[in-house]
Amino acid sequence: MAYDYRIDPEETLLDIESKHEYLLAPYQRKYGKYQFIDFRKDPLENELDRITESISTGLIYHDGLHINSTYTALAHYWLINNMLKVKDLNIVVDNDDSLLTALKRVFKDKIKTNDTKIFVTTLNKKIKKDEAKEKVRNTAFEIEKDNTIINENLEFNLSKYEYTLSLFYEEIKKTGTYDFDGGFPMKPKKTPYILPKEDEGERFVWSINNLSQLSIEQIAKLYYLVNTVPLNGYHNNLRKRLFILDRANPSSKSEKKDYAHAPKKLVYVQKELTIFRTWHNFCNNMGYASDPITPAMKLGITDRQYTIREIIFQK
Repeated sequence: MAYDYRIDPEETLLDIESKHEYLLAPYQRKYGKYQFIDFRKDPLENELDRITESISTGLIYHDGLHINSTYTALAHYWLINNMLKVKDLNIVVDNDDSLLTALKRVFKDKIKTNDTKIFVTTLNKKIKKDEAKEKVRNTAFEIEKDNTIINENLEFNLSKYEYTLSLFYEEIKKTGTYDFDGGFPMKPKKTPYILPKEDEGERFVWSINNLSQLSIEQIAKLYYLVNTVPLNGYHNNLRKRLFILDRANPSSKSEKKDYAHAPKKLVYVQKELTIFRTWHNFCNNMGYASDPITPAMKLGITDRQYTIREIIFQK
């Protein structure tokens, strides 16, 4: 939610000028979306009118001003990087330019030393849902059949996990992880994920790190762990929580009701997201009742589980 609800056009213009945003790269500009003026020159009156009108139009539709998404991602990742107390960190992210740009800059030094590894995953969105399910089921059947045949010829049983890793190994060995130019890694190569979920169909994974120091077996194990299940579960929980903000819009032609978020109340959506994010990271025990470990504890931010009461009444 890259919105600022306390802003107006005049303050935005002063902010851009006082912070010299025009000297920054586009991804670093907080108000990059609204910048039409070079403040190093004397702006013409029509230019001032144009940017003021642009900002005012944005404020008409929402109780706030849209902030550059890359700028927001940089701020979030910078804060996370300063809070974490872990040596090795693996981050899975969508193939999103804003997120990748922010990650590459905030974790620049740790990416060079491979203390932080960034894995990117993306789907083949050209495949329809029914085709995706059929493709995954066929792949799972073939893996199960081949694994059974192999085990019949071995003196020991090869688990499904071990066999899937061997398929990753062969795929990485065949395609490699990087295109090299003069011995230097230039562009990461996409590796097909061997057994994606039914609704994914065809998924690819790669890393922006230079993994040449790792063996193919180690890379295969890392790629195997790159999945979207935690992310999808988090999004589904968000949808359940945000349902309370839906409102019924009765149709004039029928008794049916359509449900949609109130467009002018995004501020409440952001507040609800903040509450849920805090609960998820500091109060949620990740489903392990016998050993309550929250995401914040696992990442070394806190050493205990918090209650909702403690969060609400925190001063």
